[in-house]
Amino acid sequence: MKHVNLITLLLISFSTFGQNVDIISTWTNGDEFYIARKYNDSLIVLSGGNMHEGGYNFTVKVLSDNKYIIVGNSPDNDYEPSVGEKGDIVKIETFDNQKVLAIYDSKYNIQEVLSELNGRFENLVIRNKINYELSGKYKDENGKQYIFYPNKLKADGFSNQQDYKFEYEYDFPIEVLTFNNESFYYESSAGGLIIYKAQKDEYGDWEKSDKLMTLTKTECINHTNNQDLKGKYPFVSTEIMINNILENFDNKELRIMRNEIFARYGYKFKTAEMKAYFESQEWYSGLYDDVNDKLTDLEKLNVQLIKRHENELRCPTKI
Repeated sequence: MKHVNLITLLLISFSTFGQNVDIISTWTNGDEFYIARKYNDSLIVLSGGNMHEGGYNFTVKVLSDNKYIIVGNSPDNDYEPSVGEKGDIVKIETFDNQKVLAIYDSKYNIQEVLSELNGRFENLVIRNKINYELSGKYKDENGKQYIFYPNKLKADGFSNQQDYKFEYEYDFPIEVLTFNNESFYYESSAGGLIIYKAQKDEYGDWEKSDKLMTLTKTECINHTNNQDLKGKYPFVSTEIMINNILENFDNKELRIMRNEIFARYGYKFKTAEMKAYFESQEWYSGLYDDVNDKLTDLEKLNVQLIKRHENELRCPTKI
């Protein structure tokens, strides 16, 4: 009997050790990061911050392996959680080898995802600024071409040196780029960028001064490893659309982005706007009335995430 009890105890200990290990990692929505740690046998606390400050928390209660419920901010206070709402369900899911914390409301509508952070948070923030704010080919009012390259701090047209760096304020990389000793402030605009001179004020903070040019984006550059994907937004078929990415696009762009997933599989659009848009794209061919069974799990997730973001911007979400 003692041998049986010992074996049983060992099995229970091993089982407990094996449960919920997947959540003990670092997670991010691109704006903040969260480090998960075990508080006790039933609670996991996810604590973190952004590049300037901490104090971001949410706590989940274990329901089963890889399934949790948000119970608040932390076990020590009754503040609202930094992510989701009390009662939301959190599940660990994997899409194309990308692990996420998927957050659902009580009706299992997706609310948000946090992707597993591999590497430094600062590198992710800078990469997203390069690929989603800047990357592409542009022309100014006089027809001069400018290029921001994806996945690297390089650009043509601004200086005889390609390399640039982001300037920082409060530990954040901001919308100021420096080539050698010349700095430019940029603002995203509909269809491009507005470029200003950048200078420091009397307190050492960066500010924009004279407007230099308006750059119109003439071509998107595919920053993914899959160069066969067609359209302006191929990354939606390869990357998890965390909030920090979606925040770079307006509702019109989001609608095209979402429908482009279906267009790549040959979906025949019903609405006049989407039909006209995609039939003007040389790569598109409408073949099927329904392509839902062709979408990958990652694409299905991204469709839901983009729809939710559209709803937040009060944009129609019908296909």
